[in-house]
Amino acid sequence: MEYFQNLVVSPILPTFIILIVALVIGSLFMNVYGMAVDTILICYIVDYELFKHEGGAKSIPPSLKEFLSEYK
Repeated sequence: MEYFQNLVVSPILPTFIILIVALVIGSLFMNVYGMAVDTILICYIVDYELFKHEGGAKSIPPSLKEFLSEYK
């Protein structure tokens, strides 16, 4: 630690670099999360459209079925 005490004069640059790295990591995580949510919704819509005449989606999890029945 003593070696770096003489090299780091101001904590602004390391803080800015950490901020940029955290922003990139958070953005990438949210992009993957958003794509997963979109994929689940598209799969539900396809399942619903395929079995529309048989009463709706067949391979839907019970929790999603309950959620969608509350807000229809």
